[in-house]
Amino acid sequence: MPRIQTLRKSAGCPCFKKNSSELRATSGRALECKRSSISQKLAPFISHDIRHHLATINCNVEFMSDPGICQTDRDQLLDEVRGTIRDMTDLLDSYLLSVRTERTVHLQQNSLNLLIRHVVDMLRSHPDARECEVVICEAASIQARIDNQRLGAAVYNLLLNACQALKGRSPLKRVEIALQQDGSCNYIRVQDNGQGVPDSIRNVLFHPFISVEKMGGVGLGLTIAQEAARAHGGCLILEESSPGKTVFVLQLPNHASESSVTEALLE
Repeated sequence: MPRIQTLRKSAGCPCFKKNSSELRATSGRALECKRSSISQKLAPFISHDIRHHLATINCNVEFMSDPGICQTDRDQLLDEVRGTIRDMTDLLDSYLLSVRTERTVHLQQNSLNLLIRHVVDMLRSHPDARECEVVICEAASIQARIDNQRLGAAVYNLLLNACQALKGRSPLKRVEIALQQDGSCNYIRVQDNGQGVPDSIRNVLFHPFISVEKMGGVGLGLTIAQEAARAHGGCLILEESSPGKTVFVLQLPNHASESSVTEALLE
């Protein structure tokens, strides 16, 4: 009985209350620091992708303002603008969810085939892709645990990077995307018929703000794709690069789970 009374007295003393208050404050600061770290790491990537969505909207609005355009084409352009705005909203929602939950990926079972088709539809509205033939190679249906927003951004940036690499090239500008699967991994291959990656930047290709001047962009596309692959427990590699054929491969584990994902952005 005396021990219980002593503990009760201790719980009510100013020192105990002070320590408890300091502990809550320290915990709150740690949580805020972690959220701030996630926000700082994701913000440049979100800004980069929104910039490309705005470029699509601006391009479509210019086409729509042409007095000679028919109503059918104007309606189609308007639908593309609405779709792009929805994608921007989803992107921002994904960013806010990551900050709130302190996780950079949120995995769900989804179709990789549907994701690729959606991304290609988005890409075709971008001004840098309008002169390119973007081809989806036939593939068996593949389901995987993925973060649709993060992986979609990765595929979009890989395709846009390929289209930008074809600027100033011959009239035949072709980009192919293929989906494959083996026992342990899923592979998304993006191939273009440009001049290849210059030797001068191959060692720093996935670093932020690295790009070829003629390609345009700010040099974050491949970094975004690489970080998304890592966040899914996979990787991005330059498989082949030569005049007329450049191939990037986004490799993802076949059975990724929320607990096994490597969140490289927090390292």
